[in-house]
Amino acid sequence: MKIRISDWRYENLRIGAGTEEVTLGTPPKRWSLIQMPNGTGKTTTMALIRAVLGEEALNASQVRAFRANDEVTEGKFELGLLVEMALGEPAVEHRLTADFDFANGSCTYSTLRPAMRSGGREPGRVLPDELQHLLKPDFIKLFVFDGELARDIRQTNKRAADQAIRTLYQLDEISNLRQRVSEFVKTKQDQTRNTTGRTQKGVTQARRALEAAEEMLKRLETQLQSKSANKDTLDSEHSKIRKEIDEHVAQNKDLEEQRVVLDAQADGLKTDIQASAREALLAFRNPATLSSSVRANLTRLGKVLTDARLPKSPASEFFAEIAKGGECICGRTIGEAERLALEKNRDRYLAHDQINAIATMKTRLNRSGDAETDYVTASLTLQEKLEDQNINQKKRARLELEAEERGDKDLADLRRRAGVLEERIASLSQEIEKLSVSDAAKQAALRCDDTNNVPLARSKRDACEITLREVSDSFKLSQQRDMLLSQLQRIEQQSLETLRELIRIETNKRLEKLVRMEELRVARIDGALELTSDKVERRDNVSEGQSLSVAYAFLTSLLSKAPFDLPFVVDSPAVSLDLDVRREVSRIIPNLFNQMVLFVISSERAAFAETFYQRPDTQFVTLEKRPDGGVGCLYGLDAFKEQTSSGDAI
Repeated sequence: MKIRISDWRYENLRIGAGTEEVTLGTPPKRWSLIQMPNGTGKTTTMALIRAVLGEEALNASQVRAFRANDEVTEGKFELGLLVEMALGEPAVEHRLTADFDFANGSCTYSTLRPAMRSGGREPGRVLPDELQHLLKPDFIKLFVFDGELARDIRQTNKRAADQAIRTLYQLDEISNLRQRVSEFVKTKQDQTRNTTGRTQKGVTQARRALEAAEEMLKRLETQLQSKSANKDTLDSEHSKIRKEIDEHVAQNKDLEEQRVVLDAQADGLKTDIQASAREALLAFRNPATLSSSVRANLTRLGKVLTDARLPKSPASEFFAEIAKGGECICGRTIGEAERLALEKNRDRYLAHDQINAIATMKTRLNRSGDAETDYVTASLTLQEKLEDQNINQKKRARLELEAEERGDKDLADLRRRAGVLEERIASLSQEIEKLSVSDAAKQAALRCDDTNNVPLARSKRDACEITLREVSDSFKLSQQRDMLLSQLQRIEQQSLETLRELIRIETNKRLEKLVRMEELRVARIDGALELTSDKVERRDNVSEGQSLSVAYAFLTSLLSKAPFDLPFVVDSPAVSLDLDVRREVSRIIPNLFNQMVLFVISSERAAFAETFYQRPDTQFVTLEKRPDGGVGCLYGLDAFKEQTSSGDAI
C-alpha cells in the first residue's frame, strides 16, 4: 500500500487569518522542502497533520490554541492523501478535515470524497481498513516525526523503540487477537448452563468470586513482599550491630566465655520452644483435650451414631440415577410424572459427599479420647521454655551491661540501637508470620483467613478457579483457548525478537555513515535502543546531533522495510547537526523514502537543503509573512534561496 500527501489547506488557524493552501505538486513530488521561518507555523502544521491522521481527541484549550486571533470563531484544516492500494492501481484521493469551533472549544473530524469538496462529507476518518487500524497516534509520530521520539527511543522506561516495531509490523494485532479470543470464550461461558443443575447466575457468581479472590491475593502478596523487604533491611542492620556488640564483649575474655555458653543455650531453647508451641497448638485444636467433660460428651455422641448405624439414608444421587432410567428397581415403568417427582424430592436425602462427611465425623468422635497430650500439659511445657528463654536473655543483657560498666563507652549506644531494631523486627515478624504462615494450627491460633493470609488467599483463589471450571461446560473450550493464546504469544515474541535484530543490524549500517567521529552503534533493542561505542561499553549520553542521527538511522531502517510505503514528514531535520553530518543525512535519507516532506528554516539551507537544488523531483515551497499578519505561499527555487531568517525576501 502506497500513501502520499498531496497538499494541505489552512483556514483561520494560528499561522494567520484567512485561507492558505500548500501543494506538493501534481502528482506530489518525491521531495518537498517547505521553508517556514520561526513563527510561521511549522509546529502548528505538524500538530495539525498528526491530529487529522490520528483523529486525535482535542480538549477545549488545545482547540483554541489553533485560533488565528480573537475575531475568528471557526477554523479548518484539510489534508489531502493519495492512497494506492496495490501496485498498478490508480491512487484514490481522501481529504481528511478538522473543523474547529473556537467558541465552544470543539473539533469535528470528517472525510471528503474525491472531486466532491463541497459535498460527499462523511463523519470521522474514513480510510481503507488497512489504514484505519494502522494510523494510531503513537505510530503517526514515526513518519510525521516527533522530535521527542529521538530521546524516547533511548529511554528504557518509555519502550518507544519496541512500540514502534510492534505498531509498524502490526504485532499489536496479535495481542488484540489474544484479547478477542479471551473475550469470545468468556462470552461463550456466560451463555452456557452446565448439566449439573448450575445456572448462568452461578457461573457469573463464581467468576466474580474469582476476581475478588485474585484481587485480595494480589494485595496480600504486595504487602508481604514489602514487609519482607523491610525486615531484610532491618535484619541486616541488626546483625551488624549485634556483631559489633559481640566484638566489644569479646574484649573481656571471661565475659566472652559466658557469652558463648549463653548463645548455645539460647539456640537450644529456640528449638524447644518451636516444638512445644507446635504441640500446644495441635492440642488446642482438639476439643477433647480441653476438658474431661467435653471429651466424655464427644465420645458418647460417637457411640450413639455407631449404635444407630448412621448415616444410613440412600444418597440423593441414587434417586437421580433412577429418574434418568426408564424403569424403577421394583420393575415399574418410570414415566414423565414419576421422573419429575423423583427429581423434586431427591434433595430430601443426603448426597454422597455429605454421607462421607458424617462418617468421617463419627470416626473422629469415637477416637476423641485417644489424645496423647492434653492442652494443659502442652501449654505448661511451653510456658516453662519461654521462662527459660527470658532468663537467658536477661543473663545476656547483664553480660553486656557488665562489659559496658567496665568502661566500654560505645556499647550503650549499640545496645540502644539494637533494642529499637529488635522491637521493629519483632513487630514486622508477627505481621509477616500472619501473612505467610501455611501451617494450619498456626493459622488457627493467629486467626488467619483468606483476607489476611497469603496461603489461605491463594487456596481461596485456587478453589474459586476450580469452581468456575466445574460450573462451566466450556472447559474444553478454555483449554483450546489457552493453547491458542500460548502459541500466539510465542509467535508474537519470536517475531519481535527477529525484527529487533534485523532492524538493529540495518540501523548500525546507517550509523557507520552518519556518525564517523565515534563508532556509535546499537548494542541491542530491548524496549529502547541501548547504545555502545568504541570508547565506552554503554553509551547513555549523546549529543543532540548524535541523538538525531540515531533516530534517523533507526526510523529509516524501520520504515524502509515496512509493508507500507509511507511518506516521511520531519520538522527542522538538520538544525542541530554539524555540516558534515548534514551532508551525510541529506545524501542517505532522501533515497530511503519515496516521499519526504521537510520543514526547514533558512539556516538549514547550508549543507542540507542546498543538496536538493539539483534533484529534479523536488518541490520548493516558501512561506513568508505578509504585512497584514498573514502568511503567503511562494513556489520555486528562486524564492526558496532568497528568504532570510525573519521570513522576508532578500
